[in-house]
Amino acid sequence: MKYIFLSIAFLSSIFIFGQNQHNIIKAGINFANISSESRSFTTRISFHAGFGIENEFSEQFSLAPEVLFSSQGAKAKNGSSREFRLNYINLPIMFRFYPSKGFFLEAGPQGGILVSARQSSDGNYDSNVENIKGQDYGFNLGLGFKSESVIGINARYYFGLRDINDYEYGEKLKNGVLQISLSFYIN
Repeated sequence: MKYIFLSIAFLSSIFIFGQNQHNIIKAGINFANISSESRSFTTRISFHAGFGIENEFSEQFSLAPEVLFSSQGAKAKNGSSREFRLNYINLPIMFRFYPSKGFFLEAGPQGGILVSARQSSDGNYDSNVENIKGQDYGFNLGLGFKSESVIGINARYYFGLRDINDYEYGEKLKNGVLQISLSFYIN
């Protein structure tokens, strides 16, 4: 039900007309990790890419829904070479505030749909992970700069709020991702 609401909100925001509307193509690097109650994980470096629309309502406020493919997960910290690759289609809806020309602060909810969950050991990616929930949701906080031309850069941190562990009696696992993006704005 939550993802139906997020999808409707995303599609509805496409038709909201502000003073200016810009299409966004973006890609960047992820520094992903999983928080756990008892296990230790280290950062997994991966990528994200996608598109969005920024609707400007005034010189200071805008709404920017996006659709991103995001490769997340973590590495096991216990000395083994185990790595968890969790690939999501994420739908962030970012509210942006421009305190000065070009610079912005952003915050907003995000829903994600798990596309694949794989585990590797010693470089072999042959093991599916069956105990990860198919959806994730959380909250983003970030900042960035949008030039007067067509290029922008931003950094955003995603705080996963949903326990993604699908074992009934398992420990709580939550995603956390730092994203650094390069964006291209198309009028």
